[in-house]
Amino acid sequence: MQTTSYPTRQHERLAALIGTWEGPIKTWFDPDSPVRENRYKATIRAVAGGHAFLQEYESSLDGEAFSGVTLYAYDDGRKKIVVDWVDSFHSIAPMHSEGDVKREAVVDVLGSYTAGDQTWGWRTVLQHPTPESLIYRAYNVLPDGQEYLGIEATLSRAV
Repeated sequence: MQTTSYPTRQHERLAALIGTWEGPIKTWFDPDSPVRENRYKATIRAVAGGHAFLQEYESSLDGEAFSGVTLYAYDDGRKKIVVDWVDSFHSIAPMHSEGDVKREAVVDVLGSYTAGDQTWGWRTVLQHPTPESLIYRAYNVLPDGQEYLGIEATLSRAV
């Protein structure tokens, strides 16, 4: 069996996410809205010789299927996790996010998007508490800086 070598410890942390993940996903459009529950499936693989990791995913919301891609990478020069994301549910504008390396999460990044004439933040957090579990949370960050949970997926490694 061939062992893959990754450029940095942060790349190794991202590489631990390689595989197929499935589980329930919850969505809230605002803090007072009812939760919408669906299924989520994602496959993560190394690309560019292990310098980046591509996630392809699919889910549905209110009966409408959607899919998307996320590219995770580590910028060793700036010591930042960088993420680029686009899906078929949201606008056609991709979102770029960045964040510092944190022990409690493999990914904890902040991006932004425009809603009407205001700029909102979008904080994405991936925690990998065990080799067989992955927790994905995304937070809407209001223009005044307050944030609330928008998405939470509790995923298990698919067999």
